[in-house]
Amino acid sequence: MLVSIRCVGENSADLGYLLHKHPDRVRSVDVGNGRAHVFYPEVSEEGTTAALMVEIDPVVLSRRKKGAQSSATLEPYVNDRPYAASSMLSVAIGKLYGTALSGTCETKPHLVGEELNLEIALPVVGAPEGGEMIRKLFEPLGWDVELEMLPLDSEFESWGDSRYASLID
Repeated sequence: MLVSIRCVGENSADLGYLLHKHPDRVRSVDVGNGRAHVFYPEVSEEGTTAALMVEIDPVVLSRRKKGAQSSATLEPYVNDRPYAASSMLSVAIGKLYGTALSGTCETKPHLVGEELNLEIALPVVGAPEGGEMIRKLFEPLGWDVELEMLPLDSEFESWGDSRYASLID
């Protein structure tokens, strides 16, 4: 799972102050079913990108809870949970960006009130009904939503779209 936040414009590197994460260091934490990492693939005059990547351990996900009936299917081992944005990504955001979500910045407090030119990207997110719910969630908040439905298989276009989309706000 991945989510990236890109800030463009003058002083875009100040994004690190707002997120409380240093651009020269990778920050990693345990998130129950795996580990989450924040890193900066881009820090330049043109823009700064902070990426949050969640590595989910598929073996931990496949283990059944005590008392659950065993299944003869492969579903516990083959599913989309390690790849598509989900509640596990929300937990990682809370753990790694919790201080940023409080809306404070002790080092540069003036940044909190400034308007920033941000792009937020989720490469894979569940998009039932062609992503209509995603638009209903983000557009009223003032975000311009670019949604691209992902194909089931790019080699077989006749199969149509999957229930996932790539999302850029």
